[in-house]
Amino acid sequence: MIEGMFTSSLINPLNINLIIYMDLLKWVSYKAKNDEPLVSTVDEAVQGLNYKYLVKDVEEALLFMSFKTDEINASYLRPNEIYKRNYFEKPFVKIDDKFLYVNPIIGNYGFYSCLLELCKRNGADGNLIGKISEELVEKLFARSGNKFRSNKEYKIPKFVSKELCIQSQKRECDFIIETDDTIIIVELKRKTLTSDARSGDTLKSIIDLSQSFLHALAQTGCHEYMLRRNGKIEFDDGSIIELSGRAVERVALSLFGFFGIQDGSFIHQVLGSLINAKIDSGNVEEDKKINKHLTELHNQYRTDIFS
Repeated sequence: MIEGMFTSSLINPLNINLIIYMDLLKWVSYKAKNDEPLVSTVDEAVQGLNYKYLVKDVEEALLFMSFKTDEINASYLRPNEIYKRNYFEKPFVKIDDKFLYVNPIIGNYGFYSCLLELCKRNGADGNLIGKISEELVEKLFARSGNKFRSNKEYKIPKFVSKELCIQSQKRECDFIIETDDTIIIVELKRKTLTSDARSGDTLKSIIDLSQSFLHALAQTGCHEYMLRRNGKIEFDDGSIIELSGRAVERVALSLFGFFGIQDGSFIHQVLGSLINAKIDSGNVEEDKKINKHLTELHNQYRTDIFS
């Protein structure tokens, strides 16, 4: 994930050198063990990187990716204060003149988190992270030898908009993979769980799920509806995908950040509970955020094609 995202040429305009951070990740991954922490000094890290970098550059990178001992989960005492739990956001702990790396299981996500934060500090917004993520998925599909289509736009006929009760005149397919018997539609969302959701705020949790999981399903649902209703989708670039009696599989793909919620059984139970429901919490603005995509799913499943 880290090499795939943070070596992208799309990051170049940010004018930051991320290679030193990735080299540190490779070094600690090689040296570290799962059953005991790795403790090293700046000089040992410089040596481990074969003197490729100046001492001050290595030290600066390590300090950026390190907690002080009193910063880890500071004041985190109650489950509903989970937003104070931060141990996973950085891979190292600085103790005197040494840097402690607990093990790869606990520490590796910290590299991803730090590099993401470094990009954001230098001007990367959500759109750029989304493009980088799409580029990574494309590379992975290409590497695996799968034939796929990506970023295909098509126009939605007015009668389809009316049938599905949507305002959109255009839709875009992130990724489509075809086999002899199945069309797999993949929708990528960069949205992650907010700290409010992680702390147990049910309404915020459902909003986060709606803007990621439900949004992706609503979009792929529209694509499937077009395929089943018309037998094909004609894209703006002139290419066509035909159903030809095949099954359709829909995949909602996310980045890190949903943790235990990224479980197939759990997420299907959530979907089963919400598919015929409408959220009415008393907070009109928040309810709109949820019901926007939930309503679109309702409208799809009320059609004869999806019945």
